[in-house]
Amino acid sequence: MPVIATVALFLIFRYGERLAEEKKMRWTVFVIVCIAFVLAGILGVLGAIITKEAAVV
Repeated sequence: MPVIATVALFLIFRYGERLAEEKKMRWTVFVIVCIAFVLAGILGVLGAIITKEAAVV
């Protein structure tokens, strides 16, 4: 999900220095990035299944 990855990138740019110091904030960004990758994978598989099963008109 590009929007979720953009949120993580914003947090990195906005709080870059504090991310090195605060473990909870760093963990939050890590979880957001993981969620983005998992959702992208799921949606990619769903897209492949739909493309395979849909009739091309």
